[in-house]
Amino acid sequence: MPARSPHPNEVFGQHLRALRQTKKLTQEQLAERADLGVNIVGRLERSVIAPGLVSILKLSVALGLSAKELLDPFTPELVAQMKLGARAAVSRRLGTRR
Repeated sequence: MPARSPHPNEVFGQHLRALRQTKKLTQEQLAERADLGVNIVGRLERSVIAPGLVSILKLSVALGLSAKELLDPFTPELVAQMKLGARAAVSRRLGTRR
C-alpha cells in the first residue's frame, strides 16, 4: 500500500507550531501579535482548519517571517503528492481507477 500523502492542514499546522515554539511564543502571544483569535491559532496547529491568505500574511508578520518562509514545507514535490492523493481519493469515491 502506498504511503499516505500528508494533508496540507497537517503540514501547515506542524510547521506553524514548530515556528511558534522556536520563537518561544505561546499560542496566546502569537494570536495577539497576529490579531487572530487564540482559538484560530490552536485550530490551525491541530490541523482542524486551513489557513486563509489573510491569516497566512498576519502569522508571517507576527513571526517575523516572509509568507514564503511560513509556507516553506510546501515544496513542488509535496504539492504534487497531495494532488495525486486527491485524485486517488476522488477515484475511490467514484469507483474508478487510473
